Amino acid sequence: MNVLVDVGNSRLKWCSDIATGLTGTVALDYREHNACDALTKAWSAMARPDCVGIASVSTPEIRAWLINVVHQVWPEVPIRLAETPREACGVINGYSHPQTLGVDRWLAMLAAFDAYPAPLCVVDCGTAMTVDMIDAEGFHQGGLIAPGLNAMQTALSVSTAQLNDAGAAMQAGTHLARNTAAGIANGAMMAAVGFIEALHARLDARCSLIMTGGDAVVIAANLKIAAIIDPQLVMKGLAMLCRGGKAP
Repeated sequence: MNVLVDVGNSRLKWCSDIATGLTGTVALDYREHNACDALTKAWSAMARPDCVGIASVSTPEIRAWLINVVHQVWPEVPIRLAETPREACGVINGYSHPQTLGVDRWLAMLAAFDAYPAPLCVVDCGTAMTVDMIDAEGFHQGGLIAPGLNAMQTALSVSTAQLNDAGAAMQAGTHLARNTAAGIANGAMMAAVGFIEALHARLDARCSLIMTGGDAVVIAANLKIAAIIDPQLVMKGLAMLCRGGKAP
């Protein structure tokens, strides 16, 4: 059994890779004052893993903190830190400096290329919305980065005096709104949907659209093109690295 940890800009998520596949994902906000105690308690209740795989886009300080927690809970258990090499699992990194590609994007591409027919368009809908294109031979053609739904709404909220109710809870869509909060939420949704649809229209008609990330479901519901939702793409890619290239 391996423990897989995905560290983002504010939260970390983990799951276990067992014989039957990946377990459900658990999330924790590592900015909370009791994060260390909460994580230690949760992991202490788990069986000792064979390996802990870590994919982090956070700061070196957060990564060091996490490694320390692993060592405290499971002494001598090996840790596998995910990186972005030139090539792995049949995918060739298209960046001129491969190590500068976000490791979460890289892992999502590895998992998508293994599980779905290429060519592929992989969209991760989180704090940032990232898009990566992989051709039928596994070559990463490059990608795009745009603000995610919350980032777009927050930008308006903090940059304008009269648009400060962007955080109102609602089901965003692409219809015209009759109040400010809905206008901001729907405007962000329209921007996200238009971004994905405009890009997809330029791609090979055979290209599969694979979506992951916290906002994938709500954005996909507003698209006019078919999409496959895979919420554990990054974890699956991390599992492949810990398994020596084998899919969970």
